[in-house]
Amino acid sequence: MTRESEANRVGLPIRPFMYTLDQVADLLGVTQARIKSEYGFFDGIHTGKPALNKLRFRNISPQEDVKEWRVSEKELIRWLKNKGFRIIEPTKMLN
Repeated sequence: MTRESEANRVGLPIRPFMYTLDQVADLLGVTQARIKSEYGFFDGIHTGKPALNKLRFRNISPQEDVKEWRVSEKELIRWLKNKGFRIIEPTKMLN
């Protein structure tokens, strides 16, 4: 039984996938420093509303622990589309 079918059976929503800073850097082929300086908006560090051309990272660790920055898959797809990437979802390719 897959994780998705288990969640549906119990009635729970599927948890969104959260990419780490180094995973995003690898996907984009840039350094983590470049992500931090040019592409990222870090909740709790930066103030105000993030610009549409910024990736919104959130700290998922408890307040007293070392910060663990993550970006949701939905947010990454939104940002990639904003940058001009064409996203093709596997389920849409079959039709």
